[in-house]
Amino acid sequence: MNNHQDIIHKLRDIHLPEPAGIFPLQPVWWIIIGLFSALLLSATYYFFYHRKKQQRLALKKLKKIEKRFAQGEGGGICMMETGLLLKNYAILQFPQTQLAHLWGEGWLEFLLSTSTEEQFEGEQGYAITQWPYQKEPSRTEIPTLINSVRAWFKENPHRSYRRINFRRVDV
Repeated sequence: MNNHQDIIHKLRDIHLPEPAGIFPLQPVWWIIIGLFSALLLSATYYFFYHRKKQQRLALKKLKKIEKRFAQGEGGGICMMETGLLLKNYAILQFPQTQLAHLWGEGWLEFLLSTSTEEQFEGEQGYAITQWPYQKEPSRTEIPTLINSVRAWFKENPHRSYRRINFRRVDV
């Protein structure tokens, strides 16, 4: 019996395990969480910043044109540059369409079909189709045309693969 008493005294009390840490994950899971976070951040960057890069560049160029016009540069030069900027931006934003050959009524029809605010209705439509070919357009109406182009840029912020309903004019 003494032998049993010695054995019982040699036994220790029951000890609880160490408490778990705040984040008891293995390092592999931390790597997976880090990769997922990086993927999420890069997708956020792409959708909120990178996709609108061309729009920001076009708006900066338009602001420079507007500033030069305010400083007294000729209206014909400003109209030509505004028209070229608008055409280049449209070609970049609507790659599935054949826009490079559009001019006059076909170009105006495309602008109207991609615009919901109708920036190019009436006088502005005439201005965008005719003024680039005039020697010196009216200086009083150029700022409103620049505002219409700016509104169209903001309305079409990134590449669009949506269907556009306009009749294609083949040359």
